[in-house]
Amino acid sequence: MDPELAVALLAERQHGVLTRAQALKCGISSSSIDRRLRLGTWERLHQGTYRLAGTERSFEQSVKAACLAGGPRSIASHRSAAGIYSLPGMARRVEITVPRSQRVQIEGVIVHRAHRMDAVDRLVEKRIPVTSVARTLIDLSEALPAEELAVPLDYVLAHRMAPLRYLWDRLDALGNGRQGAGTLARLLSARSRDVRQPQSDFECRLRDALTGAGLPAPEPQYPVRLPQGRMAYLDFAYPEARLALEADSYVHHSSLTDWSLDHTRNSELVALGWRVLPVTYRELELHPAATADRVGRALAAEVRSSR
Repeated sequence: MDPELAVALLAERQHGVLTRAQALKCGISSSSIDRRLRLGTWERLHQGTYRLAGTERSFEQSVKAACLAGGPRSIASHRSAAGIYSLPGMARRVEITVPRSQRVQIEGVIVHRAHRMDAVDRLVEKRIPVTSVARTLIDLSEALPAEELAVPLDYVLAHRMAPLRYLWDRLDALGNGRQGAGTLARLLSARSRDVRQPQSDFECRLRDALTGAGLPAPEPQYPVRLPQGRMAYLDFAYPEARLALEADSYVHHSSLTDWSLDHTRNSELVALGWRVLPVTYRELELHPAATADRVGRALAAEVRSSR
């Protein structure tokens, strides 16, 4: 590919920024890079990281540039991640996290060092590597007082960006000895009465109906990574059969927009090979045996198709 075209396409995918190493790989020489910087057609943002003149300046561009400058394992985190997810109550700051073994200093960028960054906590949003919503809240708990942390937490729960149960799970995995973990735990407890103990009425009824019919209990709030790195949390799932049971009720959603987004998400699940079976509370309440029979037939169909 022509080097100029390769650079233009790469920068377009990266919010108008690229690194010196990337430019060299595309076939642009060092002398050509230096000439572009002198002429102002490229602008140095950080050491070895450039912006193409004429590209739109944006918060996402600043964050992407910081991630590129931080190295291949750097990731947008804390207030940067909150800004990318449009979480309310957060001042937009450029913050990244790098492995603890790396010592990185970038002018104008807050750099955190973490000894642990699990794959489930690394997503891609708006073509930027970013901590998951759950990890973002956990990281923010280190820096924000409870009354400020409550604002993005409530937004996340209201918009079903991450289930309460999953937030508890990630806090359990990451919070041991972490500053701020106690603050987030208290906020979660106040909003859930600790969902790890009393389960929802819907979940209890569904489990009883299925196990009473001799079927295995499904896994609640099962995480699935969607295209582009986003996560979906299935209400209930049989992962081996790729069967999702969706609590299908308008009151289960916080708005008409969320209802529409859920159906878009379900289309993406189907494209990944999942089957989505809606289960309404009313049907479960009035006809539990029929609900269990429908789930059983769906599981049996998967067994037949795999033979």
